[in-house]
Amino acid sequence: MVASYSEIPPIGFPDTTMSRLSLYVSDSTGFPVDQGTEVTFTTDIGFVTPFTLTNATGNASAIFTMGDSSGIAKVYALSGVAIDSVLIQVRPMEASYIVLPPVSPSYIVVQGGWGAESTTLNAELRDARGELVDIIYEVDFTIGPAPAGANLDGVGNSVTVETNYGWQVLPSIVGQKQVLSN
Repeated sequence: MVASYSEIPPIGFPDTTMSRLSLYVSDSTGFPVDQGTEVTFTTDIGFVTPFTLTNATGNASAIFTMGDSSGIAKVYALSGVAIDSVLIQVRPMEASYIVLPPVSPSYIVVQGGWGAESTTLNAELRDARGELVDIIYEVDFTIGPAPAGANLDGVGNSVTVETNYGWQVLPSIVGQKQVLSN
């Protein structure tokens, strides 16, 4: 069995969410099985045509469609006692939104005050299915309006960082203001 795409969506083609599966079914002597022989398909990630019938030359095809999970899909085809399989890498799609998980401490004070003066922020870039993206993106963090002395990672009121597999840590924020992502 072969897949038209071994990775979906293919890099550079974010709208491609399906892969065509093709296979040849033969008997024990290598000749094609009878036309109309049933072939069933299963997968552990995504969706696949449940069954199809062979044509006069023993060929059959099905469609694999990515679901809402990424990973390596194992797609199996079964006809009688014959079985075949193919692996398809299901990649996250392009970033749709940013998640800023809760921080601890969630409240900080201006330097020199009583309490924690900094906290660590995490940014998660996720696709429309909620999966972490695997493309590098730049994320801009800005404090605003910022009290005197407030800064991001000792740099200033604004900093740009790159993601690593959809995730990035901004080491610290100092001051007492909410961090907004642009």
